[in-house]
Amino acid sequence: MKTANQELIDLLHGSDEFLMADLYTFTLSDGTVLRHTSADAPVTWQMQHYEARQLIISRGATRVTRGLEVDSNDLSITAADGYTLQGLPWPEAALGGALDGARVLIERAFFNDWQTVAGAVNIFQGRVSDVSGSRSAVNVTVKSDIELLNVSSPRNIYQAGCMRTLYDGGCKVSREAFTVTGRVTANSADGSSLLCNLPQPDKWFEQGVIKFTGGLNAGLSRTVKTHAGGVLSFALRLPHPPQAGDVFKIHPGCDGTKETCDKKFHNLVHFRGFPYIPAADTVT
Repeated sequence: MKTANQELIDLLHGSDEFLMADLYTFTLSDGTVLRHTSADAPVTWQMQHYEARQLIISRGATRVTRGLEVDSNDLSITAADGYTLQGLPWPEAALGGALDGARVLIERAFFNDWQTVAGAVNIFQGRVSDVSGSRSAVNVTVKSDIELLNVSSPRNIYQAGCMRTLYDGGCKVSREAFTVTGRVTANSADGSSLLCNLPQPDKWFEQGVIKFTGGLNAGLSRTVKTHAGGVLSFALRLPHPPQAGDVFKIHPGCDGTKETCDKKFHNLVHFRGFPYIPAADTVT
C-alpha cells in the first residue's frame, strides 16, 4: 500500500497539472549514501539534498502486485565528465565492485513548482544484483528484497568448501584478532598494487580487505586480489598511487578449504564443509 502526506494528496486531488521527478538513493555497503534526481535542478526533500545532472539515470517501469513475487528494475546510468565514485571515474568504480551489496531506493516526487516538493511516494526499493556496461554507461539490475526468501532447501548443502562466511556468527573467528597494521615501503607506480612491510607468508591476505588510515587514500577500502613477495594487488584500483609511509589496516580472507580453516584460523571445530566428497568426474 502506498502512503502519501496530506499536502501531496491535496495536490493530486486539487490540480490538473503538477511536476514530477524521480529521486534515487544509493546506500553502499560501507554506509556511504548517494542521492540523485532526474530533475534538471537539485532537489531538497526531507532535509536531504539530491544532486542533478551528475548522473543521468533512466529506469524500467515499476508495478504493484499482490502476493510474493521477486520484482526487479534495470537502471541505465551515465555519469557526467569528471564525476567520481570512491575517487575513481564513476563507471570504473561501479564496474569494479563499488556498488556490490548496495541498496537502492526509488521515489517519485511531486512538485507545485521546481522549488517546492509537495511529497514523494516510494515506488521501488531493493538490492543491486548485477552491474554491467562500458566506460560510458553502466547498467544496474536491482532486485526487490523478496529475493532474500530464495534460500536453498534443504539448509545443509554437501560441498567440499565451507558454507560459512568468514567472521560471521557461525564462523566465530574474530576479525579484530586477525587485523594488523601495515605500512607502504615504496612509492607505487599506480593504484592497483603496493609494496608493504607485512611479515605474513604469501597468499595470507588474499580475499581479505585493506583499509587505508593515512595518505591520500585514507578511509578507502579495497579487496586484496593477490599477495606475494610483500606486494598486495587489488580487485579495484585506488584513486591515488600509495606512497611510502602510508599506513593501513588489513585482515585476511579465506578460500573455504579445510586446510586453511585449520592451519590459518585454528577454527576447524566450526568448519562447515565436506572435503571428502568425491570430485565430479566425467565418464566417456
